[in-house]
Amino acid sequence: MSGNAYRWAIDQDLKMTSKAVLLALAWYADESGGNSHPGASLLSTHTGMTVRSVRRALSALEASGLIRRQGFRKKDGREAFSRSSVYILAMGDGDSVSPS
Repeated sequence: MSGNAYRWAIDQDLKMTSKAVLLALAWYADESGGNSHPGASLLSTHTGMTVRSVRRALSALEASGLIRRQGFRKKDGREAFSRSSVYILAMGDGDSVSPS
């Protein structure tokens, strides 16, 4: 867990569902807010939300610019989104967003 990422997530002004998912992503992130790759099922367990609600919150967080989704790299260098994605928190932007 990254204390920096978690504190950053706490400071964001979000609706409850988006906030819960962002805090869960921050829990799994490294110090720079990257390398967070829990799947929707694990996020569901972590937040107490349904997988569908988690996916909606992830979409809202991505649309707001607070997270960026990145696929795993295959051996040939191509990006794949077949399993859990890697999430990068937009900690460097220094901006909070309005509730989403």
